[in-house]
Amino acid sequence: MTASPVSQGPYVLHEWGLVVSELGRQSARAITTARGAGGAGLLGVFGDPVQPIGVGLGRSFGVGAGGKPVLYFHLDEGTASLSLSVAVQPAGGGRVLEHFPPGTLGAGATALSWPNVRVTRGVCRGTYPQLTDPGCRTEDALCELAELSAYETADADCVHVGDAEAGLLFYRTGPAEAELPLSVERASDMTVRVRARPGAAPVRGFLMRIERGATLLDTFVRLARMDELGADGIEIPRAIGEGVVAGNEGRALLQDSLDSAGLTRAERDAFMLAWGDALFGVVTRGGGIGEPDDGSLTGRGVGRGAAARGVGVAPRLGSIGGSPPVPRHPLGSVQDALLYVLPQASVDDLLPLTLDPRPRDVRRVFVARVDLSTLGNAPLRAAAPEVQGALDPQVVRRVIRRHFGALRRCLLPHDAALAFQLGLRVLTTGAVSEVTVDGELLSDEERSCVLGVARGFTFPAAETVSTIRQPMTVPY
Repeated sequence: MTASPVSQGPYVLHEWGLVVSELGRQSARAITTARGAGGAGLLGVFGDPVQPIGVGLGRSFGVGAGGKPVLYFHLDEGTASLSLSVAVQPAGGGRVLEHFPPGTLGAGATALSWPNVRVTRGVCRGTYPQLTDPGCRTEDALCELAELSAYETADADCVHVGDAEAGLLFYRTGPAEAELPLSVERASDMTVRVRARPGAAPVRGFLMRIERGATLLDTFVRLARMDELGADGIEIPRAIGEGVVAGNEGRALLQDSLDSAGLTRAERDAFMLAWGDALFGVVTRGGGIGEPDDGSLTGRGVGRGAAARGVGVAPRLGSIGGSPPVPRHPLGSVQDALLYVLPQASVDDLLPLTLDPRPRDVRRVFVARVDLSTLGNAPLRAAAPEVQGALDPQVVRRVIRRHFGALRRCLLPHDAALAFQLGLRVLTTGAVSEVTVDGELLSDEERSCVLGVARGFTFPAAETVSTIRQPMTVPY
């Protein structure tokens, strides 16, 4: 939270979210999004520092991933109602892409405020836009608003803004530049070394390196304690082989960490509903350590309270978190990741929050996920495209280069240089009608991801249909 106003109000604020970063960039950034895609939030630095890609809830609908910071208000005993203002300004000029209830956006959507919020004692339920509503048409094709009802709790007080009421406040941002408290370097054998960043707020508790499978039963976790991190940092091998624990043990440990950080039981369950599948694999019926055999979702290995929320036991259509770890979106599930709970000071740096009057206590509980399955520093390179038709080869090159980030995120580390070729058929409207991907070393998951990205290319309109052959390489 930013500089405190003069007065203190009789209430407590709780907030949770996910921060995601990827290996190989010089800055960390955060993007908030939601549940349908199973994505997350971010901060960090890897080797060549980390670039976080998203802050959010966990499952978003649409082409991208999702996740969002969610704010809950708890009035003190004896307080029937309270009026306050709330404002957030993402670091580094990040833009607000979605929020609820309707508030006031600053110039360029780089700031958001709710100047007249009233909190009343007792639980209430909001009425939120649906995926087909105009309010769900966002610039990045994600809509977390449709998921918000799943994250209301039975212990937060009712929030009123104008004629709208809800059990929470919500906002989602684009990239917000900030630096994570831990730096992460990856060696050629995939071992990572984690160091505390000089001057950064200390990280407490556990580090988890997660090897995520399609289901919770296929997921394994390697644990390291932050109090073992010395001046030279700590090395953490992949979560494969000896010394790992089952995925549900890691999931339960994260739940305990959220408890310790100050979330209520219901708030913790909301976080796990949003992010549990994306981080640890889909919960299946029975068979896991600490899981019941009758198919209920109340064992230690699953989100406590998930059964009451109606968590499914099979992948959901359109959910990144409920799918195998295909690298489709930065906020989606990833196969190899480092997880830890961010210190609140790091959250404040990323998403400065101002409340007037200030709360008696604030708990901003964000989990950082660093994607270790990315390319690292290996650049994606494109040779001159071969174009038959009316499209200008230089224009083709520029259009494809705009999608380098998405293409990079499709590709996992390889032991040797990777070469592949895109084949595109482009209609006179500029839309791509056919895509082929040729490359012997590409896995089925990588190939599927590249196909999906390439189908989204849009070229300028031209007089004739064009065919394009685009060679690409990654010199590992």
